[in-house]
Amino acid sequence: MKQVSVFILLFIFYSGYTQVILSEFQSSNHSTISDEWGDFDDWIELYNPNNHAVNIEGMVLKNNAHIWGIPTGDTNTLLSPYSCFLIWADHEESEGLFHANFRLSASESLIICESDSNTVIDSVEIPSLADDVSYGICPDGKWRIFNDPSPMEENNCESTVNQAISTNDILIYPKITRDKIYVKIPDNLKDRVVVKMISVSGNILTEKSFVSEEPTISLETYNNGMYILLLSTKNNIWKEKIIKLK
Repeated sequence: MKQVSVFILLFIFYSGYTQVILSEFQSSNHSTISDEWGDFDDWIELYNPNNHAVNIEGMVLKNNAHIWGIPTGDTNTLLSPYSCFLIWADHEESEGLFHANFRLSASESLIICESDSNTVIDSVEIPSLADDVSYGICPDGKWRIFNDPSPMEENNCESTVNQAISTNDILIYPKITRDKIYVKIPDNLKDRVVVKMISVSGNILTEKSFVSEEPTISLETYNNGMYILLLSTKNNIWKEKIIKLK
C-alpha cells in the first residue's frame, strides 16, 4: 500500500477526484515481479488518491485495440484510501480474474474508463521502455520512467532515468478555441515530436509527426466539447485538456 505521507501531493494534485488514477505500469517485465503462475508479464497499477474507498469493479481498461472490464463480485476491487491495485496485462484471461486481454505496447494509449467504456477516468500514452524499467506518476503530477519499478509500493520517483516534459518548456495556446491550437516546442525536444488529439472516449482523431517546427492543429471540423492533446518524444510525454467551442 502506498504511504499517505508520500502521496499527499498526489492527493492535492487530484483533489476532488472521485475515481482512481493510473499510477505505474511496465511493458517489458523480465524480473521485476511475477504473477501467481510465476510468469513475468506486463502489469498496470491503479491508485486510489481519495480519502475514501473506491470500488473499481466494472471499470474498463483499454488500449488502441482491446477493451477489458474489471470483474465484478470480488471484494478485492474495493480499494481503501491511498491504496493500489495490480492488474496483469498479459493477454491471458484464463489465468485469473485480474488478467487483462491485452499486453502493453509502445505508442498506444492506456485508458481507464467508467463501465460504459466511453467516459474516460484517466489516460496515458505508453512510451518505449527498456527491459525491467517502468513508467509512473510522481507527486508533482508528472509521468517519469523509473529505473527501479515499485509495483504495489510507493512510486520510486528518485530512480527517474528520464525527466518528463516540463510544462514550462512547451507553449500550447489557446487551450479553449474555436478553430486552431498552436504548439511551440523548445529546441532541446525537437528530435521528433508526435502530436495526437484524442476524444474523451479514447479515439485518436488526429496524429501528426513534427521535426523542428511549431505544429498547428486544426479543430475546425471537431464537435464542441473536451479533447485530450498528447505530445510525445522518444522518452517524454505530456498531456493537456483542450476545449472546443462553437
